[in-house]
Amino acid sequence: MTIIETLLVLAVLSIIISIPAVQFSRLKERSETALFFETFQSSVTLMQNYAILNDKWTVIEFRRPLNDISFRVASERGHPIEHKLPLPDHISLLNDLTEFRFSRGTGHISGHEVIRFRTPEGIVEFAFQLGSGRYEIR
Repeated sequence: MTIIETLLVLAVLSIIISIPAVQFSRLKERSETALFFETFQSSVTLMQNYAILNDKWTVIEFRRPLNDISFRVASERGHPIEHKLPLPDHISLLNDLTEFRFSRGTGHISGHEVIRFRTPEGIVEFAFQLGSGRYEIR
């Protein structure tokens, strides 16, 4: 064998070996995206249910500069359900600082702005229905 044939075989093998790695990273991104939105929906539901059942205002803050979403009870700092949901590296928040409040006792929402996320698959919108506290992801 000549050196050229050996280099050609090595080049072909390296391309064949790298294909699964590329597919794995895409699969990892999709899984992280799905997990993020499931966690996000669960956290929104938790905050709304807490507002209804405990007669307290709850707050969701979308903070683009910090690249996270904050969930808290409005009147209390350090509450056990207070938490932050960091955005994965491949997901970005397109809105500036936005805050929603679930009203105590009813769970109705205080705002109606659409929150937009950029994902590898495209733009995902999170929209509350005015007053009801219901939401949809599209």
